Amino acid sequence: MFRNPVTATISLLLLIAAVLLASLLPRGEATPPDPPAAASESVRVLRFGYNIPVDSALHEAAARFAEEVAERSQGQIRVVLYPAQQLGTDDQMLEMARLGELDLLLTPTAKISVAVPAMQYADLPFYFPTREDLYEMLDGEPGRMLLDKLRAIDLVGVTFWENGFKHFTATRALRRVEDFAGLPMRVMKSRLLIEQFRALGAHPISIDFHALRQALADGVVEGQENPLVAITSMGLHEVQPHLTLSSHGYLGYVFMISARVFDTLPSSTQQLLIDTARALTPWEREQTHRREAVLLETIRQAGVSIHTLDEAERARFATATAHIAERFEHDIGPQLLALSEELLEHKYGRGQHIVIGLSADLSQDCSVAGTGLRRGATLAIDEINAAGGVLGQPLKLIVRDHRGRPAVGANNLRHFAARANVVAMLAGVQGDVVAAERAVAEETGLPLLVVGAAGTGSTADGAQSCRMWGVTTNDDPARLDPGRLSSFSLVDGPRPAAVELSRRYLARYAAGDAGAVTAPQAVVRAHERVHLLARAITRAGTTERSAVRRALEQLAGHDGAVRHPALALPADRHDALGRADGHRVRLADDSARIAREP
Repeated sequence: MFRNPVTATISLLLLIAAVLLASLLPRGEATPPDPPAAASESVRVLRFGYNIPVDSALHEAAARFAEEVAERSQGQIRVVLYPAQQLGTDDQMLEMARLGELDLLLTPTAKISVAVPAMQYADLPFYFPTREDLYEMLDGEPGRMLLDKLRAIDLVGVTFWENGFKHFTATRALRRVEDFAGLPMRVMKSRLLIEQFRALGAHPISIDFHALRQALADGVVEGQENPLVAITSMGLHEVQPHLTLSSHGYLGYVFMISARVFDTLPSSTQQLLIDTARALTPWEREQTHRREAVLLETIRQAGVSIHTLDEAERARFATATAHIAERFEHDIGPQLLALSEELLEHKYGRGQHIVIGLSADLSQDCSVAGTGLRRGATLAIDEINAAGGVLGQPLKLIVRDHRGRPAVGANNLRHFAARANVVAMLAGVQGDVVAAERAVAEETGLPLLVVGAAGTGSTADGAQSCRMWGVTTNDDPARLDPGRLSSFSLVDGPRPAAVELSRRYLARYAAGDAGAVTAPQAVVRAHERVHLLARAITRAGTTERSAVRRALEQLAGHDGAVRHPALALPADRHDALGRADGHRVRLADDSARIAREP
């Protein structure tokens, strides 16, 4: 009881004011945690930071996450929300989480791509046919591969929430690739996104997001890309007369937990946080999509002309930007792209292609050679399809990563053998993996074209040997013995076919010169094997596997980059190349180039 009536009155007024203020706070509004003395010692407080404001689907999902965690933990875990960059910028919060100073974090994928380049995956333009396809990827094995990479930077990846799909706005309608010609377009500081606009013929200009509206109003740029929520929140629709609903890229947010915090939690708490966030993922996406209908009406009421790409228009954009995934495969990860392409082909491509399988190392010690095999086969398939395909059907390459493990390679061959539209499989480079694949090939009857095989030994520092019939221009000069090497090179290949293959490789993969070709031996031999296989299918008149195998043994030669063999794959040898097809090499004076011996 207060003895002084004035003091009592003041205290009562302060209490009433506090109650009224609390009632006015929006549901889920961030509040600072209770002082340690006021909280039970058994309650674990977790701070959750993100850049999105309170009026957003992401914040609504974060608030629901906090409530469900509290309920499921019976009040033993309290999640305190800090929206709208209350704790700092995305970069600052990311660093805090890595140091264990922030427990939970939502960050755009683009903000993590510097530390984890593979996170550019969701930025690939027109790569995913539908939004449901992207969701299947992010919620499946490709998404798990991405999230697992975060452990390397002291974060635990949990799931992907979103802020919506990106669309184009501009001073003119953007329905055709030609509409972008010469158009100055704002772009984030991202090599991949810059390449996207260059591929469309636009002029990309990097401008800070918070300066974008004024830049559009002043005519510094005439267009940009963003989700509807960003377009309306920044008032971009007030200075842009046209909106093209393209859904060409994804503004995903990664739900992460500080690894330093995560590892201190009981396993039951760890699982509770993961399960709750993942269970809310479909709901958060649905809320984002639901809000977009309201945002679209806001844009329409502002007088903006709204255009929607039809399937044919979208297909032309996809063709114009198809090379971007390959240009950035080293950043994103060839194994991740290969898996995505296989899943999409399985969903959309059955019965439309003749499939060639490739089992290669895309992620371990021999990934450089594996990439060379993939690129050589891809270049050959492009040439064949441009000429009309085989038996009236286009060829399609599906690649599976064997990770340098014989058992995985054998399973890859079984996988391809079980698919009726797979006519044959290419293999290389590790000898032990090839041996395991060969045994399964004999068992299943699937033709196996070995592009090249190396021994299973290791180098002095323990790395697995990945050299395939000679050296590549990527080999470490310190490991090379010029007195004992034979090699084929695209740098000075004398045959016209080698010159043309080098030219096409450089154009497709944006390599600086022929010396930058990834594993040229792998490129050349995969390229020629695919051409030989295509000729065999044509000769057989069918994709029936035993007939194709017989046809391979009866082929006349292929005019390739290395030679024109009299017989491509003779029945008694099954090898198109011999000792006479190589040449001795030496290291150049700068110890960085491999030069042909006279």
